[in-house]
Amino acid sequence: MRLNSVKRSLAMSGLVAGVVGANGCATILNGTTQTIPVSSIPSGARVIADGSQVCVTPCSVELARKHDHLLVFEKRGYENVSVGIKHSLGGAVAGNILLGGFIGWGIDAASGSQYKLTPSTVNVVLERDRYDGRGDN
Repeated sequence: MRLNSVKRSLAMSGLVAGVVGANGCATILNGTTQTIPVSSIPSGARVIADGSQVCVTPCSVELARKHDHLLVFEKRGYENVSVGIKHSLGGAVAGNILLGGFIGWGIDAASGSQYKLTPSTVNVVLERDRYDGRGDN
């Protein structure tokens, strides 16, 4: 009788481990960040993501999937360009819920991996500053 109890405990532990391990698939597949390629015409613009300079175009920025972001492109002699990056639910959420993976959905929600960022690439055209300091008004 004691052996059956041990077998049941082991089977239940295996089942729980399998359910937990099989869920959180967005976390496993997507990760908690997304790489966004960015470029500008002309190139050589500083890219400021959420208030911190991250690179000079052309480059890629790695952003947390869990939040919206603001990219600002700056280049001397050109007007700044701002681009909003929005997060929205990805397809893995439906898969987790349909398969009964509320644990996995919770993991993905907490980590932010259930989201995708859009746009997934950013290309901007910088316009010359109307007033570039040469005395023209």
